[in-house]
Amino acid sequence: MQKKTTTSTGTPSSILDNILVSETESLIQNFSPKEALDFLLGTLREREKKIILKRFGLLDGKPKTLQKIGREEGVTRERVRQIVNNALKKMSQKAKTENFRATRQLIIESIKNNAGLITEDKLISIVLSASEENEANKNIVRLLLEIEEELEVMEKHPELLPSWSLKGTPKELVLPTIDVLKEILEKEHQLTDHNQVVASLKNHPFYEKNKSVLNPDFIRACMETGHKIIEVEENKWGLKTWREVQPRSVRDVILLEMRAYGKPMHFVEIAKKVNESKFARKATVKTVHNELIRDPNIVLIGRGIYALKEWGYEEGTVSDIIKRLLKENGPMREKEIIEKVLEKRQVKKNTVTFNLRNNPAFQKNSNGKYQLKC
Repeated sequence: MQKKTTTSTGTPSSILDNILVSETESLIQNFSPKEALDFLLGTLREREKKIILKRFGLLDGKPKTLQKIGREEGVTRERVRQIVNNALKKMSQKAKTENFRATRQLIIESIKNNAGLITEDKLISIVLSASEENEANKNIVRLLLEIEEELEVMEKHPELLPSWSLKGTPKELVLPTIDVLKEILEKEHQLTDHNQVVASLKNHPFYEKNKSVLNPDFIRACMETGHKIIEVEENKWGLKTWREVQPRSVRDVILLEMRAYGKPMHFVEIAKKVNESKFARKATVKTVHNELIRDPNIVLIGRGIYALKEWGYEEGTVSDIIKRLLKENGPMREKEIIEKVLEKRQVKKNTVTFNLRNNPAFQKNSNGKYQLKC
């Protein structure tokens, strides 16, 4: 658990931040889900305890509905609901005692360190960092969230992941902020660094009205909470609807892996990366090669070597590229032509020279430069 502490923007934290995070890590190490549960259940009657265990799935990790519990206990669904609510109130009061202070502090500080807003999954992962992260333990943490009076559950909404906030956190700004963040990412339409997202948000009219709240940490928390926003790589964000984020085919994975690598590759190497990708699409070398040939975004630039057009590479043979250079620039010296062609093709210099000297479309003028034959 002992890691170098950084802020969400990747910059070193202040001494105070380091102390706070260190305290939280100590609370995590000392947290026992079973001990916390046993302590809370100690205030309940046997029937209340039995129903709470079933309702929250605290033993087997499988919560039961009010109706199913009612059938098993021989009471109405409404009666089960009343028992659950009364039991939660009792546990909430028990949680306020000094013996439970460290557990409450762990939950509250974990959310506070996340700008007062956090997804349920992330919070559970933090709290159980030093414990077994099984379904029963996850449900114990969910129970702790239910009884903590300092917390508020975020409303269910298609744009939100299940999330919690500290009381006083400006919940009303979360959805509007997510909408603006989606707008920014849609405009960029590529994986975007967190700092760039923040910079773009600062240029949006929405920011000026709410800048007292919209600090980088709160912005990140909103991004994490957004159902359609995702951090694909560290500090790189996109939308889940993008094929680059959730590839649907071998061709999508090819483009994703080539962009991540950032330079031309042989088709065998590309096939290997496709099959090893976290978005793995099992494909033969032949299948990958066929996709490379068909994709209009990809160019063959050497013997079996492919590159993306967006990197500045062009389609066509070496002679085609020479023709385009001479058409765009006029007469050029041989050395200059070779340099320009090698920027767009991975071939030997002799290959360029051969095409230049043996293609009747090119001729040398009186200044020793090559030009297109009239």
